[in-house]
Amino acid sequence: MQLTKKGIKFLIGAVAMAVLFLASVVVFAVSAVLSNGASDLGFDVTDRSVVKMTVDAEGNRIAGTQNGGIFAFSDGGLLWDVGALRDCAVRDILSDGGRVYVAYADGSVVSFREEDALAFCAPQESAAPSAAEPLSEELPVEETEAAPAETTDESAPLAEPVSEAPAEAPAESISEIVPIAEEQKFEDFTLTRLDYTISGGVSETQLLAANGGVYLRARCNDGKDRNYLFRIEGEKVSRVRNPSSFLLGGMTLFNGKFYYSMGTRLFTEKGEELLKFDESILALSSGEEGISMVTESGRLVVYDAENKETVYDGGLGLDIAPIENSGSFYIFSTGENFLAKIRDGGVAYIETVRRGVTLSMAAGNNANFILWNDDCFMLRDTTDVTHPVITFYTVEHARSAAMFAILEWVFLALALLFLAAAVILFLCISEKLREKLKKGTLSTLKAIWRDRAIYLALLIPFLLLITFYYVPIVLGFSISFMDYVPGQKAVFEGFKYFSMVVRSSDFWSSAGTMLLFLLADLAKALIPPFIIAELLILCKLKRFSLWIRILLFLPGILPGVAATLVWQQGIFDSSTNSLVNAFIKLFAPTFTGLNWIYNPSYAVRVLTIICFGFPWVGSYLIFFGALGGINTSIFEAAKLDGCPWITRLFAIDIPLIVSQIKYVLITTFIASVQNYGTLYILYGTGSGDTLRTPALMMYSEIMAGNYNVAGVMGVFLFLFLAVVTVINFRSQKEQIE
Repeated sequence: MQLTKKGIKFLIGAVAMAVLFLASVVVFAVSAVLSNGASDLGFDVTDRSVVKMTVDAEGNRIAGTQNGGIFAFSDGGLLWDVGALRDCAVRDILSDGGRVYVAYADGSVVSFREEDALAFCAPQESAAPSAAEPLSEELPVEETEAAPAETTDESAPLAEPVSEAPAEAPAESISEIVPIAEEQKFEDFTLTRLDYTISGGVSETQLLAANGGVYLRARCNDGKDRNYLFRIEGEKVSRVRNPSSFLLGGMTLFNGKFYYSMGTRLFTEKGEELLKFDESILALSSGEEGISMVTESGRLVVYDAENKETVYDGGLGLDIAPIENSGSFYIFSTGENFLAKIRDGGVAYIETVRRGVTLSMAAGNNANFILWNDDCFMLRDTTDVTHPVITFYTVEHARSAAMFAILEWVFLALALLFLAAAVILFLCISEKLREKLKKGTLSTLKAIWRDRAIYLALLIPFLLLITFYYVPIVLGFSISFMDYVPGQKAVFEGFKYFSMVVRSSDFWSSAGTMLLFLLADLAKALIPPFIIAELLILCKLKRFSLWIRILLFLPGILPGVAATLVWQQGIFDSSTNSLVNAFIKLFAPTFTGLNWIYNPSYAVRVLTIICFGFPWVGSYLIFFGALGGINTSIFEAAKLDGCPWITRLFAIDIPLIVSQIKYVLITTFIASVQNYGTLYILYGTGSGDTLRTPALMMYSEIMAGNYNVAGVMGVFLFLFLAVVTVINFRSQKEQIE
């Protein structure tokens, strides 16, 4: 083919578009990798059940675990590990002035110096120190003879400080701490028990160091949902105000003064009310301009507590996720700013100076913060409870990941656009193809414009199909190539999961079961309904035929789940009272019943489930309508020619309704391959020797969080059905021609 000057131009354009396509694919791949990359924590905490973490003045990270352990690490590795100081989960950790404060789920607060903790490595399995040589004494809480009563008034005055007369309490040694050598003990260690008021343990805690002491806010888990605010100073403990059912939204320190929110109001430490809103305050932070607050509706308010004036009040456009079974929300102060979890998944970083959200990134619904400050944060995703995923981000890295997540979709769209342009330009190289393409395009556009109302009406259902069917199909296909955790990561793994499924004997065993059910379903959908339809056509009594059709139709009204339960518990139950067992017992009195559905024999189980739905007349109406549409003169001519009824079925009836037969065939084929409802009702997600099909295995993998494996199984089922559908369409086309 000799190229014209115009053809050469199109060729150059096609090459340029192809290069841009390849460049877009490369940038898309790089963006996909970078958008899912996390920052390097410098130490592997995967197997330590970390639930809370903080950063000390030197940048070292101090972590608390689900079983109460406390350890510290840096980029160079583990610094110290004092083990479990209390036999319960850590709720919050604070590092201030070289001292570590730990709030536990049982309502106790432990504090020790970091330099003393350096003497500890991983907990040893030696015996605990004897009671004669305790590591520390329990410090009893100091209280008056009559503690202030609980209040439900958020503006109630603060409680009187607890008196300094110690109450009687038994001494207790912290026997969980096991030093490496006998002389290595905490020189300065305190344990403060708050369970004189908090009997059910605590949650939603916050520790804040201020003015030589530590403030602790906590919600009591004793069924009353009371919120407490304490000040701990050395061996003294006092309540800042009475326990209340109102939300303690947060605490902060501004210009050396302590402030807290309760319900809709902002207070000083002495209980002076500074501000009141018409909605709850969720969190507090402080900066140079004043105290920053985030409210329940997503407003950001900056208040100058010194001059008692509002500096800023504006909306953030956020739907902050609530904490389940609680009145609190997933929003936390980082010191000057805020980190929030967005409803239905996602993380938002709110900068008070910039008056809004400066970072928004994807995160799973089960991902919660375990570390947060102005420079970094850490998420713990418990989608898989046995193997939680911990991800660490610096704020700058998270911003980059969020940007690349956007670029990923931008360059995917550009890649598709450049690919389409390259194909069109390549086709335009030939003058003959160019003219043909031009005429076809113009005629198509004219036809669309002429009948634009029709095409506009068709556009809406097609957009819905694309959104809810084709896009999920493409995403499911892509997930099958990835190590995928929703909202957390999507790392390309190639054909790794395809190989796993292909090598799985369970998958191929389930495929064999599916084929048996498929053959049975096709036979049940074609043969009995066709015979019933023929008999109804032969019936001369029209009223009798009508009542037969009604009676055959009525069972179809029964919901599928209810019908399955009837067959499971009423007909094939293992007891002698089930219909099948009772019928057999009429002829064999010594028969004790058979467990049909859960029989050890594979064949018995399969045949039993195949019997469900007997006498299988579901699609008879389609055949009855098709046979009724055949001109009766054809039947009369066949009768005059002496054609027997059986011969007529194969020579006349079946050929004339072959399109309806193919319709029933293909719809039954697809439904049978996709069906897992009956087996799920009978066996659950299946395990061991229970009957399973690929569709049921795919569902069970989704429920287990193995989206990639489920995606591979979905791809195999899709390809299987696609091949059968194409063969069916091709056969129909050949028949028409």
